[in-house]
Amino acid sequence: MYIIDEIMSRPCDDLRVRRRELFQAATLVHKREQDDVINSIFLIEALERDNAAANLGMFKDEFIQKIGLTPDVYYGRAVNKGQSWTAVSVFPR
Repeated sequence: MYIIDEIMSRPCDDLRVRRRELFQAATLVHKREQDDVINSIFLIEALERDNAAANLGMFKDEFIQKIGLTPDVYYGRAVNKGQSWTAVSVFPR
């Protein structure tokens, strides 16, 4: 079940309460999403450093597909890893 389904399935007499619940849920989801992207950048950095695709006997496009990314997303995160690392180390949680 999605968060939105859970919130919307509960009876609500006051729309202001529902609006606050939706806002809090959106804040939580987007924070998690940001954390997931940062983790993905670090993982891609480690995979690239280890030349994982070749060491696992795969072509790069096959490797990218198997880890669940599109080539655009993968290469965008791989290219920006230095910038992302700087941002994360200068502004940690």
